[in-house]
Amino acid sequence: MGNSPDSTHRIAVLDQELCQPKKCGLECIVYCPVNKTGGECIVQRPQDGKAVISEDLCNGCGICVKKCPFDAIVIVNLAKELGQDKIHQFGVNSFRLYRLPAPKKGSVIGLLGKNGMGKSTIVNLLSGNLKPNFGNYDTQIDWDDVIKRFHGTDMKDYFERMANGTLRTRSSSKNADYYFFDEPSSYNDVYQRLAVAKVIQGLANEGKSVMVVEHDMTLLDYLSDYIYILYGEPGAYGIVSSLQSTKIGINNFLEGYLPTENVRFREKAFRFEATSPVDDMILDFPVASYSHLTKAFTSFKLKVDPGQIRKAEIVGIVGGNALGKTTFMKILAGIDKPDSGTIESNVKISYKPQYLNQDYDGDVQSLLYSVYQDVLGGSLIEEQILNPMSIKKLYERKISNLSGGELQKVAIAATLIRKADIYALDEPSAFLDAEDRIVLAKFLQRFVRSQGTSAVIIDHDIQLIDLIADSLIIFEGEPGVHGSATVPMLKEAGMNKLLEGLSITYRRDETTGRPRVNKESGRLDRSQKASGDYYYVKKPVA
Repeated sequence: MGNSPDSTHRIAVLDQELCQPKKCGLECIVYCPVNKTGGECIVQRPQDGKAVISEDLCNGCGICVKKCPFDAIVIVNLAKELGQDKIHQFGVNSFRLYRLPAPKKGSVIGLLGKNGMGKSTIVNLLSGNLKPNFGNYDTQIDWDDVIKRFHGTDMKDYFERMANGTLRTRSSSKNADYYFFDEPSSYNDVYQRLAVAKVIQGLANEGKSVMVVEHDMTLLDYLSDYIYILYGEPGAYGIVSSLQSTKIGINNFLEGYLPTENVRFREKAFRFEATSPVDDMILDFPVASYSHLTKAFTSFKLKVDPGQIRKAEIVGIVGGNALGKTTFMKILAGIDKPDSGTIESNVKISYKPQYLNQDYDGDVQSLLYSVYQDVLGGSLIEEQILNPMSIKKLYERKISNLSGGELQKVAIAATLIRKADIYALDEPSAFLDAEDRIVLAKFLQRFVRSQGTSAVIIDHDIQLIDLIADSLIIFEGEPGVHGSATVPMLKEAGMNKLLEGLSITYRRDETTGRPRVNKESGRLDRSQKASGDYYYVKKPVA
């Protein structure tokens, strides 16, 4: 039952791609109770027949949401007061953003939230690429209106300077007062990410205002002074939280609850276990093993120490870019042949490549059917893989129109629905948001254990590797010239070696158990380096 109009700010959003009036019975229009009483709450757009929903007439009953066969409609009832905080809306029944984060001089501000919550919209608004319209998407907004709207706030001066052309904003190394970085970790390895973080922190130390959108939570924690959380409904609306310290902000995000605003935006909290509770499920016999391997190209040489992959084991592969990690995975998958050495394996390997192709001319469901070769609807595969990964709602989307994160999830799902003994995933975290990375890590671990299969995963997100891996292979060398791979090591030893190479130490957050990088040259950092415990301090045995 809808809330009282006096207390509700209604949001009605239509996914234009999913709405397919020629393939449905116009259920949203037929079953709408307002329409049944003679109103025109939902009508068809003349040019293409797609639905147009009146937010003023809608009573928030949600019947159209349930009746739409394509899940194209989102109806949300928010507190009426929030309507006054609307910053931008892209059109009728389109995404809208509420509130803006304020840059802070001499500080790095991190933006944390799921994809589709408006983080890139914020960057465009604050960098001057987009002018706030406060929901008046069909009228021209001038700068006087913008400045008046922010009267009495720190943002008034910001937009005054933007209006008169004296505000210098950049997303590069050029001299400016305000800097905006959208996912600076993209395409960078763990070493490069630390280097980028130090450059960004250096800008803040020079008195610049810096804002960063980042999904690598360990990196965001390392480089940020403060956090704004974005929550809402992906693709429908995003709300910016109040400013929080980095530690509290990230912990609140993991908890799914904002205490100061009394808002729960996720039902389930995320926790990080100090040790894997299922180590005894890894069977001590190999499903694949390999000798010393070598592979040479015109300007690059790879050497791999011998190792094995055990049943129900997840092997994490980490190291710098251009050291041969993908080449090694292709050799394991049988796509490439080594110049010397042998691989002993009679198992089937399902491989997801690092770079994904969107040239497929069809929708998600037809692609997955071409892989599975059977009906997906109501199948065990749908229940075990597609539903947990939120793939079902993408069935009707064209592959060519998927976002980077959506394409990555579909590629992972397509890899997992193949019958295999080993699943090889090259950078599965790429383009996924912070929440989806945690969900993916926990899901993959459950999937491998329950199926009795194994997995090999390359990734640069150390938090994901820490969550998912049982053992690690570390790649070292000179990028683009030569690379070498260690034998598989237990995770603790492998992480310790990796962190020593990065010259950083880890501690666990006392509330969530998540990994945190110690302050460089701080007391904990010095103590752990002296004892050789780069990967957490061992607790004394009682």
